[in-house]
Amino acid sequence: MLDVKQKEQVVAIPVGDQKIIGTLAGSTSVGAPLLILLHGFHGSRDELEIAGTSEGLFSRMARVLAEVGYATLRIDFRGSGDSDGAWEDNTFESQTEDAIAVVDWVRSQRNLSFSKLILVGWSQGGYIAGCAAIKRPDLDGIALLAPTVHPRKTFRHLVGEKVRTCAALVDPDHLVSAEFPWGTKVQIKARFFQDLPEVPPVLERSGFVSPMLVVAARHDRVIFPQPTSSEIWLRRHLGAKQLTVLETDHVFGVLEGPDEFDHQLMPALLNWLVSSF
Repeated sequence: MLDVKQKEQVVAIPVGDQKIIGTLAGSTSVGAPLLILLHGFHGSRDELEIAGTSEGLFSRMARVLAEVGYATLRIDFRGSGDSDGAWEDNTFESQTEDAIAVVDWVRSQRNLSFSKLILVGWSQGGYIAGCAAIKRPDLDGIALLAPTVHPRKTFRHLVGEKVRTCAALVDPDHLVSAEFPWGTKVQIKARFFQDLPEVPPVLERSGFVSPMLVVAARHDRVIFPQPTSSEIWLRRHLGAKQLTVLETDHVFGVLEGPDEFDHQLMPALLNWLVSSF
């Protein structure tokens, strides 16, 4: 078995005068596919801690993928984790800029050898992966895991119409407080709510025709109803596409342990990778 810990490297990726911090895992010098992992709202590059383990959702994903020959780069969006910037400055647009900057940086590194470049995004990161594919249609594939579908509708459900309405009426730089159903409290600039996209980007107009996987969680109560919501992503893509519906929730059961992650999510992702590339 691959000793992944010896194969991990922290990298700094410039975006203007700031830096995105990421972790490269697996072999990046033998022409293996490289997957860029994009975390969700208020997350970080290791992602949500998996109960009963010492790993996060993305750090465990990186380890499992490395063991079967895939390289990964998991990043902190600016304002998250170890990256530069302030959390309250986050927007869907800024995260799309970050994803594009990471794609361009990877392609510019002569010491990185990869046969395919694939974006994998979870939740809000899934929406960002779709936006990045519009800007970089020569990507080899995208995998959207329980992706956000209608951001404006989703955040109205999560934080309430009162918060969204108040945010719309104040200066874009005004800090807005929001509390989520699972207890997380955040402050973020009103600009985030003012600029929320209404619908998913139309991939078919961009020239992106590479394979796309959409993973829907049937018991998702963050992005719902499922799987009908996630199907919208497929209708906006002309290339090869696959919808996989799992009997799990938005976080793939990791709050209770790794079982659903190990036996539902990872097989779905790996099967798609093997069959598509």
